[in-house]
Amino acid sequence: MKWVSAFILLLSLLVSGKAQQKDIEIFEKKEGNTNIVVARNIGKVSYQVTLVVNAKGMDVIPGYTVEAIIPAGYMKEMVRITPRPGESWSYGYDVSFTESSAQASKSITPNQPDQVASNTAKTSSETTTPKVPVPPPTLSTAPIIVYTQAGCGRCSFVKKE
Repeated sequence: MKWVSAFILLLSLLVSGKAQQKDIEIFEKKEGNTNIVVARNIGKVSYQVTLVVNAKGMDVIPGYTVEAIIPAGYMKEMVRITPRPGESWSYGYDVSFTESSAQASKSITPNQPDQVASNTAKTSSETTTPKVPVPPPTLSTAPIIVYTQAGCGRCSFVKKE
């Protein structure tokens, strides 16, 4: 009976550990006096990430509450937090995220003659403009400091990427 209960306990721990893996990772990097908070989507779908910063004695750019849609496999710089000279400071932040329901819009390009021809047949009061694809967000080139411990598998994985 002890073996059965031990097996069930082990199985439940393994399942709960797998269920707690998050698709959005938040990390910080330092650039001079500025701390940069970055969100990374390691999931398979886009997420809308909301970051609420609680800061005292610091400048928060672009603001104390930031929302962004982060596609699968991408990361985005959310805020830059810089202490004001001569003031005592502290900060923290809360993160929430939900699966994004935003659909990618279809753009019209010259390679699609059927769509271009149908747009030219419209009346003169209607105009259509092709949508320009948005380039992926740029990331800072500041080095990332990783504090590791000898023999730590997670530390090795982070240093590999």
